Amino acid sequence: MKASVYGSLLGVLLVGCSASQPSPELPTESTQVEQDIQQEASLQDDAEPAAEEIVIQVEERFQRGALILDIQDVRLAPNQITVRVELSNPSSRVIRFYPNQGHLSTGRDELKANIFLTDDALSGVLDPQEQKSGVLIFSSRFEQELDFSNVRSIQLSLGEVIDMASIEPEQVNIAFSLD
Repeated sequence: MKASVYGSLLGVLLVGCSASQPSPELPTESTQVEQDIQQEASLQDDAEPAAEEIVIQVEERFQRGALILDIQDVRLAPNQITVRVELSNPSSRVIRFYPNQGHLSTGRDELKANIFLTDDALSGVLDPQEQKSGVLIFSSRFEQELDFSNVRSIQLSLGEVIDMASIEPEQVNIAFSLD
């Protein structure tokens, strides 16, 4: 008797489930491709400055040990500062450098590099004759609005260039003007 009751309940549940609303369509391959194209287009749009963003061309070159660091531009946004850089290792030795753990100072604000938004490719090993480029993003704490009214220069503390052939790592502390 219990078996027939359970069998009847199971039948009601199965009928009830099949009568429910149809499941939404799973994305097809073509809709996935369209989504990928839209996402790529939005990433390219991110390269354009936002309306409230100030872009300053810097074009400064610094050398610390075997590392050459070219700063191309700085973008000042309400809650972050982005520094576009190119790193190169013209030496014949492998070096290590981790700028995604650095700090930036405007004289008024101290910002830490946002390890999650900064280009991963910039940090780590630079092989001999290798070049890397990308952005370092320094975010304000708690999305706090930054005041750039009196900012004339930026100081970067980007850690050390570690050359396995050298005993002493070279500190990368640089300053440059925004004028």
